Amino acid sequence: MRGGACCVLGAICLAVVLPGCSDAGATPTSLGRDSYDLIGATFSLGRLRGDVASEVRVVAAAAEVELLRRGYSIDRADVTDEKARLEARRPGGRSFERVVVSAKRADVDRTRVEVSREPGSDRAEEASIWRGIQGRTAPYVEEDEGGV
Repeated sequence: MRGGACCVLGAICLAVVLPGCSDAGATPTSLGRDSYDLIGATFSLGRLRGDVASEVRVVAAAAEVELLRRGYSIDRADVTDEKARLEARRPGGRSFERVVVSAKRADVDRTRVEVSREPGSDRAEEASIWRGIQGRTAPYVEEDEGGV
């Protein structure tokens, strides 16, 4: 395996394994905070927060696609140029359990994204949804095929 692929695989493994650990009375370091920094987001007060280099409407569309891909039903979607809030329920879930994705313009070329599960928090689920949104909003860079 090439060095870069190994690092990415290791980061994904950490992001998937560490969220399952109990955080009762734990310090940020023991929660694997650094592993979440690798995916461009941090956990605070039961919510995952991070920034993406996309407009609010693009982030909202990416969040909707990601949630639908996972089988969630979108109960509510309020989207403007400045902010967005999507509320979704997973199939077979309890009626009061939901995932909320909020997006708010941070500046001209950045949007602050927040992913949470209510009530409570599921770090693995939130991190996975974040990675999906982040991947769908990442800028596409065409590789030079040499000589075109």
